[in-house]
Amino acid sequence: MLDKIFGTQTAGYILLHLHHYGEVYARALARDLDISLSAVQK
Repeated sequence: MLDKIFGTQTAGYILLHLHHYGEVYARALARDLDISLSAVQK
């Protein structure tokens, strides 16, 4: 469902994580979501 709203499921997870925690470093976000750093940066 998130992919239909935000374009990709990863983008949805990132936006929800940012909404919950406020701000976070890209490397920490990648670690928390178990995805690559380049996926977060895209």
